[in-house]
Amino acid sequence: FGALHALDPSGVNYGALFVMPVLMAAVLCPRRLALATAAMATLGLLAAAAWSVLSSADVGLKTTQAGLVGSGLFAVSLLAGELSARLAREERAARGSLALVRQQELLNRLVIDEMQEGVLVVDRRGRVRAMNPAARALLGAASGELSWQLRGRADWQPLVQALEQAYAGGSGAEIDVALALDGGVTRSLRLRLRFTRQREGSEELCVLFVEDNRELLARTRQEKLA
Repeated sequence: FGALHALDPSGVNYGALFVMPVLMAAVLCPRRLALATAAMATLGLLAAAAWSVLSSADVGLKTTQAGLVGSGLFAVSLLAGELSARLAREERAARGSLALVRQQELLNRLVIDEMQEGVLVVDRRGRVRAMNPAARALLGAASGELSWQLRGRADWQPLVQALEQAYAGGSGAEIDVALALDGGVTRSLRLRLRFTRQREGSEELCVLFVEDNRELLARTRQEKLA
């Protein structure tokens, strides 16, 4: 661009073309290197203005134009560098926040998976969003599956009725149900249903805490004996 500006005999001012390399340097490079690029472009414009003395052109006009364009290049370099640094800081902050969220999610998942109490997260349509290993064992669900439909299994209909009753009441509840699982096994369960706080644009979910009544009775006997 400098050679084109200096050697073009038509006298067209190509100073605007220097904005692109200065802008690229401001975005991709440190501030000192970006200012050095703007300084090199300005010196090139001033040198071309001085060279125009040999062609008997208006030196004052050329020098003024070169000075104005050089000042604009420095302004572009500073502003673009500041915006780029701000975006880089926001990106680092966002990555740090995302890492903390993922760490907290893994911690919560570990705690829920190690709980002896069964935990299910169910939406209003009866689809199970999450289920820990204790809940799988209590409900007789296959492991590694996350697309259960409570309405799809006949032995889970008491859960569906408890869920609909809780949604109709609009508040949490504590219900005892009996499930006739495959293999002729009948299991008495105690359900504690709690709802997540519904925010704007989010779906309300129901969290079911499932416990075996036999284990509850055994725990009560042990506490009485103790």
